[in-house]
Amino acid sequence: MGGVLARSAGASPTLQASPTADSVQVRALGADSVTTRPGTTVTLRFRLTNASDTEQTVALSLDLPNRWRALTRADSVTLGPGERRLQLASVAVPAGISSGPRRLRLRAQPGGAATVTAWVPVVQRARLQVQGMPRRSAAGRPYDATVVVANDGNAPVRYTLSATADPPASVSLRDPADSLAPGAQKRVRLTIETESVERTREQEVTVRSRLTPWDTTLTARATVELVPFGVSSGILTGPSYPGTLRLSAFGSRTSQTGQVSFEGSSDLGTDGRQSLDLLLRAPNQSGRRFGRRSTYRATYTTPSWTVRAGDHTFSRTRLAEPGTFGLGGEVQYEKSGWRVGGYGLRRRFGNSVWQGAVYGGAQLHPRVQALANIVYNEGGVREGIMKVG
Repeated sequence: MGGVLARSAGASPTLQASPTADSVQVRALGADSVTTRPGTTVTLRFRLTNASDTEQTVALSLDLPNRWRALTRADSVTLGPGERRLQLASVAVPAGISSGPRRLRLRAQPGGAATVTAWVPVVQRARLQVQGMPRRSAAGRPYDATVVVANDGNAPVRYTLSATADPPASVSLRDPADSLAPGAQKRVRLTIETESVERTREQEVTVRSRLTPWDTTLTARATVELVPFGVSSGILTGPSYPGTLRLSAFGSRTSQTGQVSFEGSSDLGTDGRQSLDLLLRAPNQSGRRFGRRSTYRATYTTPSWTVRAGDHTFSRTRLAEPGTFGLGGEVQYEKSGWRVGGYGLRRRFGNSVWQGAVYGGAQLHPRVQALANIVYNEGGVREGIMKVG
């Protein structure tokens, strides 16, 4: 429970019982004060007493301030002669409400009532974030990001933003100062003008937000990789593609041969949202003691798309049986817990046959996935599968 029971210094709640001519009395129990914070839950305790010598049935109701919400039902109760009963009332405190006292009352009809004053303190809470910062950027050209400053407290605040970069660069903020009401947030554009560099290096951007009258400063940091570039025939050139070139030689008294392989992986563009992986190895030396099979494959990925060509293990979805290794191509789209795709291949080893498939899958629950696929094998063998697991 989010409520905190404590004695308030300098301010006491109003705690009163309202007896009537009826015999059922209501009294608040617990500490003298109830202090709670916005966005939490507070539980109040009341005692119902039937002071008569006959059975009494009363209807209970909970009177709450605007936007406050009862989490427990207040139904009618029946009390025997002289019976006393504990009644709990859990209440959700709205997020972002202003500080000050609030009156909470439990009524018994017919009967009495009890009122408790809940005190909401001033909450000073804010967030500062840098969003949309590219992973990589061409040095000598500007790049943008977004600064988000949010007031998660229950009192208004004014912010003043400032930003610096290391290595030094010209940093500008659009609308760097403004006021925020409780629960509000602002998005501010951040632009960094970079200088040219001779080699790849990291740049750290630091953003600070001065909050008044809270006398608080928030700090957020983000880094970006600056890469050198040049202009030739209008084409932007970045750093060289990182990869490994390997030369291998095999020989015996009667024959000598070799094998060449290149393997590399790199982000494409300046935002790091696309990547390319390559492996090229030839000729086939699987019959040699230290040789390896020839392999040709490439994989291009974005946040949603995956395109593969060459030698791969092609599988349908995570629930499918182990994939098939072969030479072919595949296109797959994935977003928000579901994906669809298809592939076509020829098995390179064993029986060389063609196979094609289309598939779709979805994450229905953290522990439940579903898939459907249709597979066509050379020779007319077809199969369709639907799985949930």
